[in-house]
Parts: sequence; structure tokens; C-alpha cells
Amino acid sequence: MDFRLSLALKLMIRRKGNFIAAVSALVIGIMVILFNSLIFNGVAQGILRDLADYRFGHIVVSKNEGNFETETVQVMNYIQRYPYVQSTAPRLSSIAWFNSTDGFTKNEVDKIQVIGVDPKRDPSSSKLFETVQHGSFLKSDGEIVLGSHVARDLKADVGSRIDAKMIDSEGNDVIKSFVVVGISESPGGLAFDDSAIMTIDAIRDMTGRPQETGQIIVRLSDPSYQEDLKSRLLVAYEESNLDVETLEEAGEQTLAGIRSGIAFINLVGLFGMLSASFAIVTIMMLMVSSKTRDIGIMKAIGANSKDILLVFVFQGLIIGCLAAAGGFAIGTALALYLQSIEFSFGPGLILEVTYDPMFTLTSSLFAIVLGTAAAVYPAFRASRLEPVDAMQHS
Repeated sequence: MDFRLSLALKLMIRRKGNFIAAVSALVIGIMVILFNSLIFNGVAQGILRDLADYRFGHIVVSKNEGNFETETVQVMNYIQRYPYVQSTAPRLSSIAWFNSTDGFTKNEVDKIQVIGVDPKRDPSSSKLFETVQHGSFLKSDGEIVLGSHVARDLKADVGSRIDAKMIDSEGNDVIKSFVVVGISESPGGLAFDDSAIMTIDAIRDMTGRPQETGQIIVRLSDPSYQEDLKSRLLVAYEESNLDVETLEEAGEQTLAGIRSGIAFINLVGLFGMLSASFAIVTIMMLMVSSKTRDIGIMKAIGANSKDILLVFVFQGLIIGCLAAAGGFAIGTALALYLQSIEFSFGPGLILEVTYDPMFTLTSSLFAIVLGTAAAVYPAFRASRLEPVDAMQHS
């Protein structure tokens, strides 16, 4: 072992308190970055998972202008031939006005989004049916599932009868009665808690659009093929003015704020690491000050300025390496634990925590750079001490 490295270790062992404080400061900085990254990326991935399960599938196909009409079945059959497609389902949305009667009180809600689904195809393409917390999912055109917030405002429950009004393609009001068969409530509110769900044929009938489809949602057995399927669809239907979006693209607006938060929190974590490096500079300066007489003795017996410089730089390197090892071990254990449980904030969104060993390793290795860099100035100050002046230091 290099005598300067050996000397650096001996000097650090004598000042264990300062040494432990320096390592701890860097480990805490690493943990701030890793924990924030795990939580916020877990939120983003959890949102993407729920958007795929309830709203968009892995691919959502619509038209840039208008809706699908007679070509709906043709497009769905083409998509279904793609080897990684699990299932497809049509959807159509509209706006409705609802009212219900509770005793002698009439309850009304206005301009509620209504999602029309195919009760036979939708359960294999999405998990929307799993959001029904009370009652059951749709089976026929005369049934409706209310989002929990809409049901609350209407004071409706399973078995209630409500009237829905929509405006048809000619501008006429169309009113139809429905039986509430289920109440929908999703974790994090990412499904249709503020909406209502009825069969796609019921919406087509009320709006006078018998063949229209607003979206085709596609579920893949392997989501990594989203881009490939998108490019194939755009080529196959080049003249059809299709709008094909992957899950990331469809959820971009929802995720924009979360990703800004991730960037900000990571920046906060980096500043935390920089603060830790300043703490190391302070600790190293104290160590230099406490070893001034020893430095004078080392120089008197033949050590040059480079040797003294390397002794203290090695101390920073050792602090960084130990902090990196500790941060990587703790960060890995934390990530694997959070990945193994359904981690959420209360009853809301369940986070999709994923362990990223490369990010954990990179964040940990950054501690080595900071620890070493933080030791350079104190080491330089130590190397500049004159032997006589240093030995006279009490």
C-alpha cells in the first residue's frame, strides 16, 4: 500500500468523529436523490399504468378530424392481426345532463362526460370494469355506471333510476332513462370518477350517430412494441388521417407536471449533495488544522508538498468511496423493498416503483467525485505549510 494512503487512513482513524460525519453527510445526500427519484418516478409510472388500464390502453387510435364510421371494424381487424395485440375495443364519448329524484327532491348535474364502451370487448382491453366498487359493470344498453363524484351529486346509488339528456346530430334534445348498476371509483381518480359509463350503442342511439367510434384502444401483450404498431398503422392508413398515440403521448399532458416535479426534486437533491461537499470541506479544514504539527514533522523528515497534498486528497477519496458504497447498499435495499410492496400515499395512487441499478450506481459514484473534490482545497492548504511554522503550531 502506498505510504501516503496508509498515512491518510491512520490520520482519519484518529479523528473518527469527523470522518463519520463526513461520510454520513454524503450518504444522506445520496439518499435524498435516490428516495426522491424512486417516489416521483413511481408516481409517474403509476399514473401511466392506470392510464393504460382505464383510459388509453397502450395505443389509442382516433382521427384528426371527426370520428370513425364504417371503417371502424376494418381498422380493428387490421390491428388485431398484429402479433403482440392482446385485444382492441371501441369507445365513443359525449356530454350529458343527468337528473334523479330523491323523494320529493330533484337532483341535477350538468355537462358530464359520458364514455361509451363495448361491454363484451372492453373488459379484455382495459381494467375499467375493476373500478366498479359497488354493483356491477354494464351488460345492456339501459344500464349506466356512475363515477363516484357524479353519484354523490345525484344522490344516486345502485338500483336508482336516472334520466340522461344528450343533444343529437341535428341539435335536438334526446332523453332516456337508465338504471344505475354500478358506482365507479379509481385509485388516484385517474379513471372516470367525474364521468359516467354506458354502452357505446346507447350513446350512438341518443346522439344519432349509429356507426361512429371516437377511439379505438389497443392493449398489447408486450408494451415495448407500441412504436412499431404506431408506425405500421400510419403507413397502412396514410390517407385516412389517423391520429395514433402511444401511451406516453396520450398521457403527456397528465404527466407534464409530474415530470417537472421530478426534475425539480432531483435538482434539490443535487444541491443537497453539494451542501454535503461543503460540510466535507469544513471537516477537512478542521482535520488539517488539528494535524498542523504532524504536517510539519512529516515535512521535516522528507515529505514534500505533493506527498502532503495526496495524503489529504486520499482522505477525501476514502470518504467518497465509503459514502458511495453505503449509499448504494441502502438505496438498493430501499428500492427493492418499495418495489416488493404496494406503496401508496393513503388510499390514493399506488406507486409503480422500479429499481434502476444504473441510476443508483451513478448517484452513488457521484459521491466519490464530490468527496475527492471537496478535499482538494484543504489538501492544498496543508501542502503549503512551511515545516518550521507548522512545528511551532500548538
